[in-house]
Amino acid sequence: MSTSDASVVSWLEATDHRLRELLTAADDASRHQWPGPGRTVSGADGFHAAVQSLQQWTAQHPCPPAFAERFEILRARYGFISLVTEDEASLSDGARLSTAVNRLRVLNADLGTFLDDLEEHQREQRCGEHLD
Repeated sequence: MSTSDASVVSWLEATDHRLRELLTAADDASRHQWPGPGRTVSGADGFHAAVQSLQQWTAQHPCPPAFAERFEILRARYGFISLVTEDEASLSDGARLSTAVNRLRVLNADLGTFLDDLEEHQREQRCGEHLD
């Protein structure tokens, strides 16, 4: 296994639970009725905490180059939706909030695909080790 391939496997193993926590929290948040101004729901709080946790952790543990651009786009999209859903004006604008929640659902599917691709890469690398 090349150093690059090993770094992807290592990063995925270290990051996988954080990505899955984000996916779970985001899925939970997308299913809740979002509150009006001045109120929150546990799903929203969990989503915001998961986004912040992932952003802090990955700032110190960047994604390997093979997947970095794609991951950074996903991370930025989650950050944007988190900001929108924390904004009082967005919470009081039903159409804007609905758009954000719909984007969150699409983003969750994109993250699921990203995780599948990383796991496939990891399986391929492990198969390659057995062939050597």
